[in-house]
Amino acid sequence: MGCILTDDNINQCLVLSSVDGDLSTTVVLDDRGLAYGHGLFESMRLWSGKIPLQTEHLARIYRDARRLNISVEASTVARYLERFIAHLNCLGITAGVIKLMITAGSGARGYRIPEAMAPRYILRFSELPTDLFRSGEGGVGLYQCDYRLPQNTALAGVKHLNRLDQILARSEWHDEYQDGLMLDQKNYVIETTSANIFIRHANEWLTPRLTGAGIDGILRSLIINQLAPAKGLNVREGALTMADISACSEWFLCNSVRGIVPIVNLMGRQQWSIGDNTQKLCQALTERYLCYA
Repeated sequence: MGCILTDDNINQCLVLSSVDGDLSTTVVLDDRGLAYGHGLFESMRLWSGKIPLQTEHLARIYRDARRLNISVEASTVARYLERFIAHLNCLGITAGVIKLMITAGSGARGYRIPEAMAPRYILRFSELPTDLFRSGEGGVGLYQCDYRLPQNTALAGVKHLNRLDQILARSEWHDEYQDGLMLDQKNYVIETTSANIFIRHANEWLTPRLTGAGIDGILRSLIINQLAPAKGLNVREGALTMADISACSEWFLCNSVRGIVPIVNLMGRQQWSIGDNTQKLCQALTERYLCYA
């Protein structure tokens, strides 16, 4: 479904968001996502008018919606997403980021989940981060956050709408660092405020185990299950400490918007070079998805 620009609908056609399949910037005030954070989201890379990892993004949101007791119709999501991408293409927009939010919909006051739930589907477009390619080529520096992630096995791995932990952690620095390293309350390394991490240690790749905190990222799973094995690299999930970080030979952060980004310093206290194994994984990613080149 495309968008035909006329004098009557030109303002509407320039809207870069949709709610339940209709171009809109309005969400009703009794939405449970707004009131309680009862919902999930996916930040998806748009490239050449398509979402390269769409299958993986949608599979995760369907899986995690069940954990939040939100009944999602896959056919509805696919239809609304197709309609929104067609609208963007009509405007000449073929690259950027599409954020998909699915909330538990409208409901009366109180925490009890409505018996007749009607999920709300929200889509919003934004441009790619301005430092995307520069940080990918030269690497990034991290801040070590004082804020500690709480342990919550019921929600660990889920990309739910409540991001207060990340907001509080991100408030600790201005713009002198590109991201912040986050630990849990037992002082184990978990992730950054917006990405997963991998470190090279003793001839293998390690990534934090996310049984109590953190987000199970799309690119994280892709690296563990496909990209690393394709390059003959071993990856192990485990409990990581700051001592492991200090002893690692190379490390990187990753998410589905930025791809694989080398980490070259931690608060200026320690420096790393961009290692050969990181470059191998970057190559494996760009061989499959040109958008990360």
